[in-house]
Amino acid sequence: VQAKLKIMSLLKSLFGSKNNQPQKKEISDFFKINLKEIPDETFEIVGEEENVSGTEVKTYEKQLDYKECGLFDIVEVRVIGDNNKNVSFRNYDPDNINMTEMKNLINSIFQMYGPDDNKKGKFNQKDITDYKDPDFNMLFGRRWNDYPKFKQPIAIQRDEENVEIAIWNANQ
Repeated sequence: VQAKLKIMSLLKSLFGSKNNQPQKKEISDFFKINLKEIPDETFEIVGEEENVSGTEVKTYEKQLDYKECGLFDIVEVRVIGDNNKNVSFRNYDPDNINMTEMKNLINSIFQMYGPDDNKKGKFNQKDITDYKDPDFNMLFGRRWNDYPKFKQPIAIQRDEENVEIAIWNANQ
């Protein structure tokens, strides 16, 4: 038995295991795309406006050829003035979401940020019920909006048309 455990330990150290993934320390660790380096020349500008305080806001968008977090295939970047950036990852087919990937995302953010603003913790059966409820699917999600407690506030939400994760202060 001891020899078998030593062999298993050696194999895990050589090849890793699913449980052996590095712990995420920042929200940017969840994404393949570098949040600080977008938008780049591969993004399309889809809007320009001035907000209520007179600051210029430019909105960029890109269709991804893969799914960030196994869920999102559209990325939108809103650049506000010279020093603020908000990023949203979306999927416009919310009825065909991989719930295992959603559970993994919510649970991983929970491990990093703790309970959300509504004291919601890990993903549970109520999340699945809320997500699938055609009249109340907007109840699904998590919001960690307490700034400056969270230097990058986050919201995971759903409506009839899409499911998204929004990250404010993404350039921080």
